[in-house]
Amino acid sequence: MNIGFLIPTVFSLGNPYNGIREQALFQANALKEIGVNVVLLNPWDKIQVKNLDIVHVYQGGPGMHGLNDVLMKQGIPLVFSPIIDSMTPNWLYRLSERIGRVIPNGQTIQSYYKSQAQFARFVIARSAYEKQKLLKGLGIAENKVKVVLNGCERPSSYTKEFSEIEKDINAVRNKYSIENEFALHVSRYSNVTKNVLNLVKAVGPTGIELIIAGTSEETIYCKRIHDEAAKYSNIRFIGPISNEDRDSLYSACRVFCLPSIREGTGLVALEAAAHGAKVVITSKGGPPDYFGQHATYVHSPSVKSISDAVTESWNNVPTDDLKDHVLQNLSWQNSAKHIHSLYIDILNTQ
Repeated sequence: MNIGFLIPTVFSLGNPYNGIREQALFQANALKEIGVNVVLLNPWDKIQVKNLDIVHVYQGGPGMHGLNDVLMKQGIPLVFSPIIDSMTPNWLYRLSERIGRVIPNGQTIQSYYKSQAQFARFVIARSAYEKQKLLKGLGIAENKVKVVLNGCERPSSYTKEFSEIEKDINAVRNKYSIENEFALHVSRYSNVTKNVLNLVKAVGPTGIELIIAGTSEETIYCKRIHDEAAKYSNIRFIGPISNEDRDSLYSACRVFCLPSIREGTGLVALEAAAHGAKVVITSKGGPPDYFGQHATYVHSPSVKSISDAVTESWNNVPTDDLKDHVLQNLSWQNSAKHIHSLYIDILNTQ
């Protein structure tokens, strides 16, 4: 079985930890583990497209203009993972799709999505929320849309003795001069959708130490974050960190906070949960499918909603319920097996 994976080429210019790229790579690697030959398609490479059994596209949209025609000529079926995080109401999504369909040369992102989804044999949604966007926002047939949950890497600490984990935690505390219990946030925090400005406003007055790690860009929004954080001695930025330090911080923190305006999955929060952290996360988008009743949800991006959720989680008695839930149910291997079964269905009906 030869599967071509295709993502927008513009990702090569942006954040190397782009969530869509990360999802595609994790699923590709897990598929390879079960014997699927996954080819990462690159427009600079000359490949024999006719050797591919299926092309699996992530995100799609205008950047994949002409995709349907190319695959139709080659007789290659399409599997489509559209990656829809939008909070746009379904009626407005439908309107945008129709405008793009009826106005000559006026195609919209939504009209491209619908065209590619209709051409695809299967459309993969990451959550019930995303499935509803496809059904009610784009009018895709329900039997074509399959929910396949993303996974989480099993943490390296899973095979370590408790004493080794404690040693790693102490080392990362010393490295970043962290003396007290703390809340943690990891992201490209200059991204407005991560809602870090309101996180700082929410946590600052509580006195809870908040460590913010990750990359940023010099934007007006990012400056506002730093100006607001400067008002509080309990807010600290530690910049980009290694995967080893990140994992140790996951294990060391009392609460991991991801109060985004929306999330498709919340992969960093899943990683933190797998290391035993309590999680505060937005309820907007896919997270409820992944964290169930085991996380504390932020139901509004407001400062008060974030403050209430962080305080509640901070005071909750720690349990292993969330960690066990993630490790038992949300692996990239499970995700790949589900996708593989869809590939087999396609090839069996060729």
